[in-house]
Amino acid sequence: MFNARSEGITSKQLWKDALKSCRVVVPAAYYDAHGKGKDAQRFAFQDEHEQLLPLAGLWSWWRPNEEAD
Repeated sequence: MFNARSEGITSKQLWKDALKSCRVVVPAAYYDAHGKGKDAQRFAFQDEHEQLLPLAGLWSWWRPNEEAD
C-alpha cells in the first residue's frame, strides 16, 4: 500500500508510526499537456512566485526479504 489519504489516516494502524515521525515535504513540479503529439501545448503548474509545489508525504524504509531468494 502506498497511498495515505488525509481522511482517516489517523485511524489506520498501517500509518501510525510514519504519521508520528516519518513526515516529509517533497518539492515537485507538475506538468500537463493539452492535445496530442507535436501539437500538444504543455503547461507547468507552479505557485504565484514560480516556486516548486510542496507536497506532503510519509516515508518508510523497505528492504527485500533475503530468505525469499
